Amino acid sequence: MFKQILEDIQTISLKRMETSVIFLQPFSKAYLPIPLIDENFTEIKQKETDNTLIFIDGGNAEILKTPDYSLQFLRFAAVGFKNKKRMFQTIKEGYILVSALDQITTQQYGFDISFPSFALDNPLLKNSDTRTKLNTVGNIFRSLYEIQFAKQMQGAIILDRSLMPDNCLEEHALHELYSLNTEIIGVNKTTALLCNNGESIITALQNFEKKGMWCYYPLFSTHEHAVLAFVKLHALSKHVFRLEVQEKNNIKESASILASISDDGAFIGYPYGLIVADQLARVSNREKETLQTLFFNQAGKEFSTALNAHDILDRMQ
Repeated sequence: MFKQILEDIQTISLKRMETSVIFLQPFSKAYLPIPLIDENFTEIKQKETDNTLIFIDGGNAEILKTPDYSLQFLRFAAVGFKNKKRMFQTIKEGYILVSALDQITTQQYGFDISFPSFALDNPLLKNSDTRTKLNTVGNIFRSLYEIQFAKQMQGAIILDRSLMPDNCLEEHALHELYSLNTEIIGVNKTTALLCNNGESIITALQNFEKKGMWCYYPLFSTHEHAVLAFVKLHALSKHVFRLEVQEKNNIKESASILASISDDGAFIGYPYGLIVADQLARVSNREKETLQTLFFNQAGKEFSTALNAHDILDRMQ
């Protein structure tokens, strides 16, 4: 059976190779794709800057869950670097309780941002069960607060996310962030973007076998929200990352600046500031278990019993 599967995979790969013109699938009609060509690879070199680079990431863990509510612990971290030296770090953490009655509401503990309630049939929540909708609302909150957290910083902002909004709430929040008149950069470790032949954009670019550090741009002749490129930030790196900046910024210069802080052996070719921000924001399984124990100790036996009953129902869905 595996032999047949491998043969089928090879057949699919061969069919992809028959496509003469390859381009990244556009996100919408606002994006006009440009075929992938050798000439759009630009060599980059490390470029240091006197500006403070502020790397931001967020982490969360679901402490309690039932079919009708979700309690999540969230942590956000910002780390400032200047001339490769760590200047400061800031951490913000708290809880949100997302619950479903006639609509989905969110109560905040340690946070204070304007956040709406959602009707159960809100298109943002798509056609999913209530449990999934609770998680979706929690993810929207995390995304919006990460942007709000970035607004409190002074310096060039590097986010561990795309600058292309997933919904109208993110779009509004990002526009507010852009109004601060500072450079905003988005870096994605992974991407599921595909080309017109069904191949991963990362694989398609790596097939050119370019050496050294490079920036591939442009991919579209017209766009909205942000300018998109793909970058290899260290000559020894095997990874290609998705990079986005505001239209007013020079994407190749941004790539060169990030390359200057992407030579740490822990993850060569990935901006070191984002490694640190991830480590500070990440909520480990051990920490999650500790928070759950603290909550149950305070909640008492009766609540724990009721919660276990909820959990049984949840597993039956």
